[in-house]
Amino acid sequence: MSQVELKLGFVLIGLNSITPLCREMFVESEMRLKKWFSQSPSKTIVATGFIAITPQNIPTTAGQVTIWTDVDGVYSADPRKVADAVILNKLSYQEAWEKSYFGANVLHPRTIIPVMHYGIPIVIRNILNLSAPGTMICRPSIDENEGSQHLDSPVKGFATIDNVALINVEGTGMAGASSEHSVCFAVPEKEVEAVAEALQSRFLHALDAGHLSQRGYTYKREDCIRALKAVHSRFYLSRTTIAMGIIGPRLIGGTLLDQLRDQGNFDLSRWRELVKEEGEVADMQKLLTRGSCGTLSYIFNNFKGTRSLSEVVSEAKQAGYTEPDPRDDLSGTYVARKVMILARESGLKLELSDTPVQSLVPEPLRAAASAEEFMKQLPRCDKDMAKQLQDAEDAGEVLRYVGVVEVINQKGLVELRRYKKNHPFYQLSGSDNIIAFTTARYKNQPLIVQGPDAGAQVTAGGIFSDVLRLASYLGAPL
Repeated sequence: MSQVELKLGFVLIGLNSITPLCREMFVESEMRLKKWFSQSPSKTIVATGFIAITPQNIPTTAGQVTIWTDVDGVYSADPRKVADAVILNKLSYQEAWEKSYFGANVLHPRTIIPVMHYGIPIVIRNILNLSAPGTMICRPSIDENEGSQHLDSPVKGFATIDNVALINVEGTGMAGASSEHSVCFAVPEKEVEAVAEALQSRFLHALDAGHLSQRGYTYKREDCIRALKAVHSRFYLSRTTIAMGIIGPRLIGGTLLDQLRDQGNFDLSRWRELVKEEGEVADMQKLLTRGSCGTLSYIFNNFKGTRSLSEVVSEAKQAGYTEPDPRDDLSGTYVARKVMILARESGLKLELSDTPVQSLVPEPLRAAASAEEFMKQLPRCDKDMAKQLQDAEDAGEVLRYVGVVEVINQKGLVELRRYKKNHPFYQLSGSDNIIAFTTARYKNQPLIVQGPDAGAQVTAGGIFSDVLRLASYLGAPL
């Protein structure tokens, strides 16, 4: 049997950092090792780590503990549960202790106690990835931001403990037990029923009298993982990813992609080429619709003098203001939807079916086979609308297609109306929309909100704003 000798490690000289002095200590340590090996007849040597001596031959520690494992460091969350978990560059002893206690498997809480007492740093490194700097566990520096993750959140990480249930006991009978008259504690999930029975037996009278109530909370494992992902994202420890699909990047979708490209954070320089090369043709018209009552604003702001309705509609279509089939705009459905929004924001419980809508699509053309056929036949119906325009202009008025919400009468309607020069709607131009609020405080002079509501840039910008608002709601730092 081979001879085995246990070497307690009083060979290396203690090192705290890689400096010229430390390099000299390495040289000295190497000399001592060679001398020791030459004097040792043993073939197998078991040497402990961490323990060393000073140049004065006083036993000490190596000054820094490196724990080699199979991960790149301490993560902000379990990477098996949270794909966006990040490596923490630095942790305090207290933070590492808490993470270990609540499930981080990189190191045991007892490991931290002796090094914390003497202020010895611990470095978690990956033996399979030597290029990774790892995580330093040490006393917090004066500069709180030193070694930060370039994140704004002061929260360092999250962990879950599986197979645990929460029991909450609350009520007036708990007065004095806590500031909120309640006590919450955790028990193993398999013991929930036994704990509930014990509580009911012990506090039977208080429960019967209504002075106490108890609740148990357990969650499915997959729900815990979803909650962990959500809270990790909410505290900005991971990127907030939003999957956004644009079906049919035509005028509006294409403009939105251009706006996203111009932000500089998206590689969309070749999106048009990729659509041509890899795009698939799909008729989504029956599935998805969009709309803007700014289309009708444009039409009636330009329908004046000797111009015909068909001429203005054709102009609006060429400018990209209308739907591919202008009947979708002229039907008034989009205006009715905005009336519903305003009505519900005002507290009314109205449905789209409750709102009378005057359609501007001529009756003979409603069954036209296609948008092209509708546009071809539209000039034949100009006469009736031209008469309404002439009557309004003779009276010094203009035609406007409006949606009305009558809060007192609890109703809404959409129709074509005439307005005189002293009315705010008279002055509209281009594709502007206008909302006039007439209230008890704004009775003689209504409160006016006005702005463009049609066009690719405006519509795409509105969608972009909604995407940013959604990202902010989901926790992204904006």
